Amino acid sequence: MILFRKSSNAVEKLRAAVGDEHFDAVIDFSAYDSDVVKDALHVLEDKIKLYIYISTDSVYEVRNFFRRKKIEV
Repeated sequence: MILFRKSSNAVEKLRAAVGDEHFDAVIDFSAYDSDVVKDALHVLEDKIKLYIYISTDSVYEVRNFFRRKKIEV
């Protein structure tokens, strides 16, 4: 498992952690913004077959919207 967080040296840390490894798939649950995803894809582009980004943030926004409106989902 590799955790990739936004920091000044995150790209270098990811590159060092991955090394020469290749992966069938990467499933990303932890990217907080599009720049983190872009950086990860830049490092991994020749090392992965499939990249899946799963965000739950939007799910909670929608749920909270309906709760405020008192609409049952």
